[in-house]
Amino acid sequence: MAKKAEPALASNALLSELRGLIEVARQHVAQTANATLTMLYWHVGQRIHKEVLKNESPRVSRRLPLLRRWSHEEDNEIRPGSARAFSADGVRAAQRA
Repeated sequence: MAKKAEPALASNALLSELRGLIEVARQHVAQTANATLTMLYWHVGQRIHKEVLKNESPRVSRRLPLLRRWSHEEDNEIRPGSARAFSADGVRAAQRA
């Protein structure tokens, strides 16, 4: 009987190890995706701040309607909220840099 229990224990240990590997890989993918999106938003915000706003604050810029229009267009094209991050969070981050 002991011989039958050994493969079951080995099988449970293997399954546990595989689950751990999968979890580590998932965490790595999430961290990489977050870092990539953060850099994307920062670069887009930097370009908007430099090229569109001409280094002015978005709140006082006469170009704010353009940013709002882009934001709406991007929401429909990419995913909800993404362009708001480009035009708001990204610009703020670029201003601080």
